[in-house]
Amino acid sequence: MREEENGIPSSLVSPGDKEGEPVVTEDKGDERIPLQSNDSEMIMEEERVSPDKTIEPKVGDLEVVKKGPMLQTSPEMHKEEDELLSMDYIVNGRIDGGSIIGSKDNREILGERDRVFIEAPKGEVPIPGEVYRVIRKVKRVIHPMTGKPIGDLIRNLGVVKVIEVKDDVIAADIVRSIDYITKGDQIIPRAQAPEVPGNKAQERLRLLGYIVETNDGKVANAQFDIVYIDMGRMEGVFPGDRFLIYREGKKTKGNSNDEKVHSAEVLIGSLKILTSQENTSTALVVKSSDVIEKGFMVKKVVE
Repeated sequence: MREEENGIPSSLVSPGDKEGEPVVTEDKGDERIPLQSNDSEMIMEEERVSPDKTIEPKVGDLEVVKKGPMLQTSPEMHKEEDELLSMDYIVNGRIDGGSIIGSKDNREILGERDRVFIEAPKGEVPIPGEVYRVIRKVKRVIHPMTGKPIGDLIRNLGVVKVIEVKDDVIAADIVRSIDYITKGDQIIPRAQAPEVPGNKAQERLRLLGYIVETNDGKVANAQFDIVYIDMGRMEGVFPGDRFLIYREGKKTKGNSNDEKVHSAEVLIGSLKILTSQENTSTALVVKSSDVIEKGFMVKKVVE
């Protein structure tokens, strides 16, 4: 059995993280290098969903899947913003944004190239060419262990660009949408991204936390699913950090009828932080050996 490296058991280290990673098949004239492990498919998949990777077709036997329209870069946005646009996140506090107040054809469901009318965020004086994010509050997130609210789950819906400002009417076009947009959805400045650099001096280093929410409320989660944890920049958590995922041990009877004993936690997976907010983070499950659920414990890997 291979020993642990950097605090992560070898069985849970995602492909591509260490030297000696599997070699994928590629053409070299008449010579073909064979695949060394079934993990090659996992490498391809992890590269496809990784925010800092761009997948291009390759020559060889492997079928390469291009990124879909959700992850393609947009000329209206910076690359970093486009990556964040496809991720939900948790915010604790009020969002002082504007809103979509109507559309040109009075339609309920709106998408790319539709003309809308907006109310600018408080303090904003929009001009033609100004770009805003469109967001929606999905639900109030309750901590599964404490029962207390920890924030609102926010979904990025798309981007609008101001076309005309006349009197009190602000007309804008939807230039990017990853979900339907409708009247009442909020807008925030383009620069107001969910990930903001933390203040190192104020960080409270924490090693243990919990999965507090899952993408679309999914009950059974596994590799490549998105989850949300109750640790963020203030706890020293930043994009790229790795965590191990544990399931609580089973309860067993002790020496007396009233005594309950917990067996040790079971290590079932690992995750990687994609974006971090003040006290929460959005993460990708990079490996799992069993179903992952809300309420499971996570432990930060300290290198």
